Formats: sequence, C-alpha cells, structure tokens
Amino acid sequence: MPIVYGIDYEMRWEQGHIPLRFRGKGFDSYEPVHHTGKIALHQARKFVDNFGDHYVSKKRRLAGDLPKERSNIGRGIMLSGNNGVRKTTLATAIATEVQWLSPAHHVYMTRFSDYKEALTNTFEKEDSILKQQSKEVLRRCMLSTLLVLDDIGQEHRTSSGFTESTLHELVRKRVEAGLPTVVTTNIDPEDMYGIYGKSFDSFRLEAFQTIEMRGADSRKNYKD
Repeated sequence: MPIVYGIDYEMRWEQGHIPLRFRGKGFDSYEPVHHTGKIALHQARKFVDNFGDHYVSKKRRLAGDLPKERSNIGRGIMLSGNNGVRKTTLATAIATEVQWLSPAHHVYMTRFSDYKEALTNTFEKEDSILKQQSKEVLRRCMLSTLLVLDDIGQEHRTSSGFTESTLHELVRKRVEAGLPTVVTTNIDPEDMYGIYGKSFDSFRLEAFQTIEMRGADSRKNYKD
C-alpha cells in the first residue's frame, strides 16, 4: 500500500496505541505459520481492498453515499485461534494497511481487558488524571476508523454480566456508526454462546466475518 508523504505515521502509531514491534508493518511483512494463516491473510487483504463497503464516514453518511451492499457496513473481522498463530500480528497489519489507505483514517488498538478497566475508571467520582486518560481511551475506541480489540476472552468475568454487556454495547455502537472492528480471541466460535451469552453470539454473526486460524505456537520450538 503506498504511503502518503507528509503524514507523521510514527505519531499515528503512537496515538493508535500500536505496539512498537508492529509499527509500520503491513501485509507484506506478515508470514503465515499454517495454511489457515494464508487463508486469513487473503481474507484480510480482501477486507482492506473493500474497506469502503465496511467504513462509512460522516461525510459519506450526510451525502447519502452508502454502499450498495449495506450488510457489510460496520462489519469487521474476528480472528479466532490458539496461542502463537499470529492473530495479533495480522490484526495490526490490517490496522496498518487501513491507516495507509487514507490520512483521514485513524486506527486504535487495545486489549479488551484494558478497555474494560478504562470504563471502570470513569465511574470514579474524583476527576483525576487517570479518569481523564480513561475517557480518552473510551473516546478512541468508540470513534476510531478501525478498532483492534485484542484478546477478548482473557479478561476477568463475574456473574454480574458486566463484561458481556460491555463488549456487546461497544461493538454494536461501532457497527451502527459504520465503524468496523477487528477482534482477536482464543475462544472457539462454538463456545461464544457459553461465554458471552445468546445476544452477543447472535450479533457477532452480523458484526464480524469469523476467520479461524490454526497451527502450532510459533513462539515456541516444540520437539516431538
């Protein structure tokens, strides 16, 4: 993807909370570790190539410039698979490619557990620096062109249902605003119902294209 000269991409990666090791690395830097990774890469390229069908800016909305196939508006990708299959690496490559598409795009990345913590921090009565920083995290998660929500399923959950409703509300609001989300998870899609409930399990089919990635943990060298 051609880079637009004059754009401070280092600042974009910093503001987007992109981890240092992934900054400026797009699809050409991604190396699949399994044939499902190759399939995932192909689907990721397709998503970026057709990003205008998934993301609808305010300017386009006001002009009535909507995609012919409206079912893709706000629809993102859920990368599901075991540890070490490079889900997060691919997710950040998607974010990088989307940022390269247009200077008007802004991407943001956070772990779902960190988003949940930021939301909890905003409940504090005292208007502290932490509370203001947490509000900024929520703002970026809600308004960024593309959000990468990393590691759903790794967060602490209780019987209150707060975690489940928090995830559902965030994703639903983004879909309704025409803002796609890329999610990574170790949870098998078939187990979503038992973990996040009926409502989210049903809604995820509308909100995401689920791509399953398999293979050995690329971060370890196992011996038979």
